[in-house]
Amino acid sequence: MLENEIKPHINNFIRLHKVGLENESISYCMGLLKGIYLYSNESSSEFKDWAADIPEEFFRQILEEWEKSKLNKNATLKIESFLNNECNKWAVWALKKPA
Repeated sequence: MLENEIKPHINNFIRLHKVGLENESISYCMGLLKGIYLYSNESSSEFKDWAADIPEEFFRQILEEWEKSKLNKNATLKIESFLNNECNKWAVWALKKPA
């Protein structure tokens, strides 16, 4: 159920980037990340317990798509700063590059 809601939004931030709307793409991406983070850390929804690791998986997937989009250094710094300030409980593992 969560995948059906999030997947179109992932596609939207990728589309924004592809058409050259970098600032909009960054904002959209940050909104997705923040929404997932808040859901996982603050929601009292009964659905959250059904698949406890799903929010983190989508968070990681969004960041992987972000990496693939090859945005400029400034955009990457914005996302890293955003993660440290707004999603601080997940920032350490989210910013860790795979070996």
